Amino acid sequence: MNFNRSYGATTTLLKDGNVLITGGGMDFQSPLETEIYDIKSKKFKINSNMCIPRVNHTAISMDDGN
Repeated sequence: MNFNRSYGATTTLLKDGNVLITGGGMDFQSPLETEIYDIKSKKFKINSNMCIPRVNHTAISMDDGN
């Protein structure tokens, strides 16, 4: 991962098999950036930013893939 997410992050399996990682953090700091774990390249890619940092939250994949 590109950011330390020692606690409170969520992982969401996407329809294409990749994994969305959001929130979490360390020492009361939480990255705004989300990441995608690409199963083909086996690498983490920085994705879009969230509006506010999140820790210990929930995330789901909706039927339309968002």
